[in-house]
Amino acid sequence: MAKLLDQQKKAQPPKPSDATKKPEQNFDPNALEKLLQSKETPQKMASTGTEISKTSTAGSATGTASKLTLSQRDQLSGLLKDQIAKCWSPPAWVTGADNLRPTIRIGLREDGSLDGLPAATDSSSDPSMKAMEESAIRAIRQCAPFNIPPQFKSYYADWKSLAVTFDMKAML
Repeated sequence: MAKLLDQQKKAQPPKPSDATKKPEQNFDPNALEKLLQSKETPQKMASTGTEISKTSTAGSATGTASKLTLSQRDQLSGLLKDQIAKCWSPPAWVTGADNLRPTIRIGLREDGSLDGLPAATDSSSDPSMKAMEESAIRAIRQCAPFNIPPQFKSYYADWKSLAVTFDMKAML
């Protein structure tokens, strides 16, 4: 039994002496405060200038721009389609033209002139649809500038980019 106790004592790791003990660290809140004060103030992220601009660069500054109601949008769309219909002559050779409805995206300036070239929204490889799209684009270019009634001028943000669908049944 004595041998067993001697073996257990030898197997136990030696206890650290007072000389190898780490000095006890006391928490000092003043040292922590000094450390925090010595850090640099963080830079603002995502700012390229020296100062962030408070002026809006898109939309209205307050976010309260007037919006067209659905009935106003329909009224303006109808007025534009009436103007375009006077310039549109769909190709006579296209069979089934009554069922083809090309949609053309147009950009407008405040004075009603075109802002860029009109383009088909879903360009097709079908020759009949391609011919209808081209005739619609020609009509838009011929009719421009469009007469935009004064009551719609304040809603320019809503009608500066429009998609116009050309439907022979409705427009001719």
